[in-house]
Amino acid sequence: MANISIVPPLNAKGIYTLRTPWVSDLTHEYTCIAVRRFEDLATAGVDVYSEYYSPKSLTQQNYLDDLNAGAMLVTLAGANTGVATMYVPSTYIAQYPNQSTVEYKYTVVGVNLGALYSGVDLSNFVEQVGELAVSVLGVVAPVTVNTATLVTTVTAEQHEIAEANRQAAITNNTTLSSRIVDLENQLAASKATNARMAQILRDHGLLT
Repeated sequence: MANISIVPPLNAKGIYTLRTPWVSDLTHEYTCIAVRRFEDLATAGVDVYSEYYSPKSLTQQNYLDDLNAGAMLVTLAGANTGVATMYVPSTYIAQYPNQSTVEYKYTVVGVNLGALYSGVDLSNFVEQVGELAVSVLGVVAPVTVNTATLVTTVTAEQHEIAEANRQAAITNNTTLSSRIVDLENQLAASKATNARMAQILRDHGLLT
């Protein structure tokens, strides 16, 4: 069976599937940063067989078969730190990334609240942040709280002043779900009132 040369386009980024003896880490992305013909490498003084085939225990005949198939040397750079760059003959690439795919990234949004009294109840805040993520982004995301011990101390007087200022700045102490329930109750009460008024008007022949 003739070797098939599969040459990815430059800058093709994603998951590459390679043929043995080359192995790619399917948990990491690679980017095609260079493609060179075997003949050009030889002209530049590079012994393609000794550099790339022999270390993989491939034979001279393997190299010649690929050369006759028009193989090219593809340079795949790891997209993540610590992932080594690979040099792979195009005949050993089984599949390269579909360039119609869309890039996704794990996203973490942090809010630095500074130094807070350890007795502050953050449950309402955490709930509202979660609700905001859903209402604004459509994402259901867990909200976690992380704390660190202060290297300085806070006196009772400083605590009282800080708490007074913090409490005075609060303008929203109800969750979105609570506000929705309140509005739904108000709407239900308004509908009931309208129904009663409509019935009174009908009873007096003012509304048919």
